[in-house]
Amino acid sequence: MDEEAVAIMFALLQLYPSEASSEGDPYPLDIIALSASETWLKRYLASYRGRYREACAEWDRLDDEAEADGWSDDHLWMQKKIAEANSVYGSLITGTTFKIVKCLGRHDQRPSPRPPV
Repeated sequence: MDEEAVAIMFALLQLYPSEASSEGDPYPLDIIALSASETWLKRYLASYRGRYREACAEWDRLDDEAEADGWSDDHLWMQKKIAEANSVYGSLITGTTFKIVKCLGRHDQRPSPRPPV
C-alpha cells in the first residue's frame, strides 16, 4: 500500500524585476503564500497587491529623499518598517509582479508514532 499521497498545492510568487537580479540570484523571487486553494490565493493576492503597491510608493518617496541625503543603514531599517506596516514581505521594488503556480508535494499518510505511556 502506498503510504505517501500527492498533495496539490498552489504557491503565490512575488517576482522581482530584472534589475534586482544578480549573478548569484538570476531569477529573484519570494514565495509569499501557500495554499491548497487557488481561489483563496487569488483573493489574498487581490488584497496583497494593493498593500504592496502602497508600500513600494512609500519606499520610493523615501528612496528619492535618501539619494539627496546619502544612503545609510537606517534606510534598510525603514524599508523593513514600511513592509511590516503594510503587511507585505520581501523587497519593496516597483515593477514586481505576482504569479500563482501549481506545485506538487507528497505527504506521509502513515500514523504518527505515539509517545510511550
